[in-house]
Amino acid sequence: MVWSRSNTSEQLGEETLIVRETGSGVRDVLERDLACRGVVLKPLLTLTDNEAIKQMVISGVGAAVVSFLTVQRELASGDLVQIPLADMSLRPQLSFIQRSDKQLSRAAQAFFSFLFPLAENPV
Repeated sequence: MVWSRSNTSEQLGEETLIVRETGSGVRDVLERDLACRGVVLKPLLTLTDNEAIKQMVISGVGAAVVSFLTVQRELASGDLVQIPLADMSLRPQLSFIQRSDKQLSRAAQAFFSFLFPLAENPV
């Protein structure tokens, strides 16, 4: 498949991808978003290691959807390229958790405020 600057989730569904294992955050976000669009993921390979996925893509085995943080070095070096998806914005759902019988330290409160600026203070 030849990728362009305006790829869609439907095109992604036609591609056989190298993906993380079932239950990984990236795969869950990807499958959930594709399912909402009626697109079924067709994995070529399922791997448990991001480095292995990157090496398979670099070797030309296939394409993958991974966390941006995982591939920053390879994107900067030009070993990999990021392909935009016009109709998808993949964002993981995060939860901030704490023990119910403890209060957050001031440092943790500041971190919470940084992560979730519109949320109520967790104290």
